[in-house]
Amino acid sequence: MESPKVKNPLPYPQIENAANNPQAVAVLKKLYCSRRSETTAVLQYMYQHFVAGRTAREIAKIFADIGKIEMYHMDLLADAIVQFGGDPVYCDFGAYWSGRWVNYCKNIAQMLQTNLQDEIDAMYAYKTASQMVSNKSLQKLLARIALDEELHADIMRNLLEDLQEDKPQN
Repeated sequence: MESPKVKNPLPYPQIENAANNPQAVAVLKKLYCSRRSETTAVLQYMYQHFVAGRTAREIAKIFADIGKIEMYHMDLLADAIVQFGGDPVYCDFGAYWSGRWVNYCKNIAQMLQTNLQDEIDAMYAYKTASQMVSNKSLQKLLARIALDEELHADIMRNLLEDLQEDKPQN
């Protein structure tokens, strides 16, 4: 199996005209370090990479590749948080990020199903967030990240279909 492309080819827009904006920071922090955030996605994909590596090497590699893109999203969000006057600590509204938020499932099909739903949720979260901020360049950046999340959902959907086709039929 050839590894799929895990990043949309469009460039990520640069932030322009950033100024202190607590509302933008609040929106960004949710995407950055809440329960359903890039921080959780990175660590979940890396955990899955380690666990799946023994039995599903190709899927494990895809998990690692997507985890690296999610880490890049974290970097973009942290940079935007700073530009809009925030601090990229792993705390959102007084709740520090927790390892309890990672799904530690060990079943490949369940991992893929969880990831599919998480990526769909992330895509919608980014689209919604892009409508909640007033800075046009930030709107474009969030909409661009949503494209990666949509691609990741498609990859999970395809992997699930492939896995179901490989199962023997009774």
